Amino acid sequence: MITWMQRHKRWLVITIWISTIAFVGAGFVGWGSYDYGQKQGTVAVVGDREVSLDEYQREYSYLYEQYAKMFGEQFNQEVAKQLNLSDMAYNLVIQKNLILSYADELGLDVTNEDIVKELVQIQAFQKEGKFDKETYIQVLMQNRTNPTDFENSLKRDLLLQKIESIFKITPSNQELDLVSNLLFIEDNINVTIL
Repeated sequence: MITWMQRHKRWLVITIWISTIAFVGAGFVGWGSYDYGQKQGTVAVVGDREVSLDEYQREYSYLYEQYAKMFGEQFNQEVAKQLNLSDMAYNLVIQKNLILSYADELGLDVTNEDIVKELVQIQAFQKEGKFDKETYIQVLMQNRTNPTDFENSLKRDLLLQKIESIFKITPSNQELDLVSNLLFIEDNINVTIL
C-alpha cells in the first residue's frame, strides 16, 4: 500500500485536497453535523433554546410597527433596510433568549396561574368587564395565532419581566453619595523642582 502511495503521490495529494474541499463544502450546505441538531425554521441556538423563525418574524413585525408609528408615511421597506431593522430584530431575539436561558439556569419559571392572571387582565379579551373565552379565541384568530402560541409567548414575556425585576435595584441615597464622593475626590500635590 505504501509503495502504491509513493508511486501515485501526485494524484493522491490532488485526491485528498478534493475530498477535503468536498467535506468542508458539504458541511456548509448542511449535510454534516453542522445541521443535525437544528430543526427546520430555526434561526439560531442560544444555550439550550432554539430561536424559531416565527419568533424572529414576530420581533421584526413589532419593530416595523413601532418605527412605522414614529416615522408615519415616510417609513417603508427601503427605510427599514437602511436602518438594518432585520439585524436589530435578530439581536433583540438573541438578547431575549440569552436572558431566558439565564432564567432557566436560575430555575425561574412562570406558573399557569401567572398566565391566567395576566390573561384575565387583558382588556381585548374581556366582554362586559369579564374575561370571555370566545372573545379570546376570536381575537387570537384575527391576529393569526392560536391560544397555545399566544400563551407560550405570554409565558416568555412574563419570564422576561420576572428576571428584569430581579435586576432593577435602586440604590439608596447613602450609596449614591458614596459613589459621587469617590468620583469627585481631589488630591493636592506639591511639586518641588530641584
